[in-house]
Amino acid sequence: MKIWKEERILKINKNSAGGIITAGQVSANDMIIWTMIMLPVNIILYGAGQCFVAVGLFAGTVFTWLFLAKRLRSYIELSDVEIHHVGDFFQARYHTRALKFVISVLWILFIGMMFLAVVQYTVRIMEDYLELPKAVCTGLLVLVLPAMVGILHEKALHGLKMVVFSVMIVILLLIVVTVFTIHTPVEVLDIYGKARLAGGTSIYLNIMYYNGEPVGIFHLISMLGTGITCVGMPFIYKGIIGVRDEKELDRARVMAIVFSGATVVISSIVALLTRVCIYPVKIYKGNHAFHAYNLILHSLYQKNLYGDLIRIIALCFYILSILILAGSFMRIMAELFRELIPGQKKKGNSKDSLETAKDLLVLVLIGILTFLMVWLSGYHTEKLVTFAWNLCGSMLAGPCFACFMWKNSSKSGIFAGIISGGLGYICWQLLPLYRGMTLYEATGLTGLVVAAFFSLLLIGITSIFTKKPDEQELKIFEQMKMRQK
Repeated sequence: MKIWKEERILKINKNSAGGIITAGQVSANDMIIWTMIMLPVNIILYGAGQCFVAVGLFAGTVFTWLFLAKRLRSYIELSDVEIHHVGDFFQARYHTRALKFVISVLWILFIGMMFLAVVQYTVRIMEDYLELPKAVCTGLLVLVLPAMVGILHEKALHGLKMVVFSVMIVILLLIVVTVFTIHTPVEVLDIYGKARLAGGTSIYLNIMYYNGEPVGIFHLISMLGTGITCVGMPFIYKGIIGVRDEKELDRARVMAIVFSGATVVISSIVALLTRVCIYPVKIYKGNHAFHAYNLILHSLYQKNLYGDLIRIIALCFYILSILILAGSFMRIMAELFRELIPGQKKKGNSKDSLETAKDLLVLVLIGILTFLMVWLSGYHTEKLVTFAWNLCGSMLAGPCFACFMWKNSSKSGIFAGIISGGLGYICWQLLPLYRGMTLYEATGLTGLVVAAFFSLLLIGITSIFTKKPDEQELKIFEQMKMRQK
């Protein structure tokens, strides 16, 4: 496997990755940002009910790999059109570059917000633990991330991400084992009792309760919907396009489900055991997950001769996983942006040099914008990720589902789904339309679920009354369905 680049910086490598590496590096994107950054503190504070987001994320991952992966792969092989990203798939399916442009721009914006959130999160950790000025921390990251993307070969970066992600799963598993090595189950329950949890121990550990109260049906649907709408994100599709062959794709499907399931279960258990690990110390709203993991590791291994070394190594892997995640987001944004820039028709070394210069310019511009936005803004990691994820799911989950699953979905229907999803989310989630409250505040049902539903509904209605795909496209779609079976 190549480690250093010998070619264009943002050259897309199709049909080159193995199944295990694909499964690990693709699963890492969704799982790290949710199960290792967003959810731990919320689960610690509010109990097992918050785990429904992770359950929904797992369900969306399983659905995508089982029902959409083979269809995308089959379409790539059947179509005469060169497909590098899912945007190309939309362009080939509906014969319009405008759709590819719109979807690529939306993904750049949404992934950009999540990338900014991850960088903010890392800068905050560096400020808290290294005691460096914010500008210095941000500058270091802005130098490291483009260098990582520009120097490392994409396959090497994917392999590194898979290894680090696997190590993090093992570290979390070792935390669980260590807890039950130090404490008996009776002692664990006794500590839960001393912690004075909302509703008591049985309520805190019951997935049907949230912050001591029963999980309402709308709240449950909202949490599951947040995870399931991961089908609107480009991460899995990029991995599917890059996998080597059909045999490796089948291997990737199985391993991705294993990776995702293991991460959801183990990370949730660790979060629920945090109260036991750090008692009588408490976690407060506003603390970040790195702080929680630091307290857990310090508490469990403080009496061990090599306790500090174990803690430092584990936290270094955690930071490395976050940096690699940020690097992956940066690369996806840069690739999407480069796909929108027309290439040169002439051949030869001069063309390669020019394309490489464009790649480098894109990375530098992303780095500069990131520095300015992080330096000039506060820390809003959770808000940024939630807003970007919800709006992306509202606008693109329905179109991605319809594009793969319904042969008669039309170009006009997909555009209608994108627009109605965005408007639906804004109206339901953000505008005070009911007695000075948003409809989300009034009902407890998140705008993501409502908007995604209306997006699918508008796609169906509009497609019925507008021009269908041509006969050749319908024939390819039927072949794609047969191959999935």
